Amino acid sequence: DLMQTQTSKEHPVIFARSITVSKNRPAKLRIQAGGPAGQPWQLAVRVNDRVLMTARLDDKAPLRLGQYDIDLAPFAGQTVWLQVAHDAIGAVPATAYWKQLELVD
Repeated sequence: DLMQTQTSKEHPVIFARSITVSKNRPAKLRIQAGGPAGQPWQLAVRVNDRVLMTARLDDKAPLRLGQYDIDLAPFAGQTVWLQVAHDAIGAVPATAYWKQLELVD
């Protein structure tokens, strides 16, 4: 199953929520995302407005579907604001496909 989002330069898509990162078993954020040919976009992950990672998903990306694991261990024992953004690159609206967006051990 896939979820699809659509964004433009003026209207990014942002998934956001407060999470508590366990001290004993810090989690990772696992993302599997991609998009159709000809619609480049940028994936950005932020915690408390600090950018943890960005990736450009475009026609040069292999398989147009990538898996990204973001280590949340630096935030162990904290409650943080997590944001995952789908940003258009340039003036072309961009579609994103989301296969997985979850916290894993």
